[in-house]
Amino acid sequence: LSSSFFAFGLLLFSLLPSLPPSFKILKARRRSAVDELDVATTHNPSSVSHSCVGNFTSPDDRNLILAKGNRLEIHRITGDSISLMMDIPIYGSIQNLQTFQHQDHASFNLFIATKKHQILVLQFDAKSQELITRAMTDVSALKHRPPECGEIDIIDPDCRIIGLYMCESYFEAFEIL
Repeated sequence: LSSSFFAFGLLLFSLLPSLPPSFKILKARRRSAVDELDVATTHNPSSVSHSCVGNFTSPDDRNLILAKGNRLEIHRITGDSISLMMDIPIYGSIQNLQTFQHQDHASFNLFIATKKHQILVLQFDAKSQELITRAMTDVSALKHRPPECGEIDIIDPDCRIIGLYMCESYFEAFEIL
């Protein structure tokens, strides 16, 4: 058994220079006379969990916004093509994603809720080409039982209030400023 580990280690060491850059060596540890390496991929998530469409980057642009695990992708839709504008990491897995247009702003805002009960509202600044965090809060202090129907995040049609149903028999509302 140890000779097969040794042969595998030699094979892995011979392949290290030719491994693609998406592979990263996490740690090397020594057990008896055999060196072992743990190798893991560092690819970004590829499956889409949530999506929405809106005029997020400007009132004239149509955007497709995709949530992929803990990453947010913002695409620009032009005619018959879609181009990637931004790829943003989010601290936490995205649970809900919605666009809404506040009555005082021409472009849309983006509401994000994570699985760890953190919520944030993002806005795109067209001049600096950056995302601005308009609001952020942590509602994880609620230590109640999760609802049987699943967690619900909803935005008032007039874009005045965001409602969160994250715990059994507890509904919280936040005013959108």
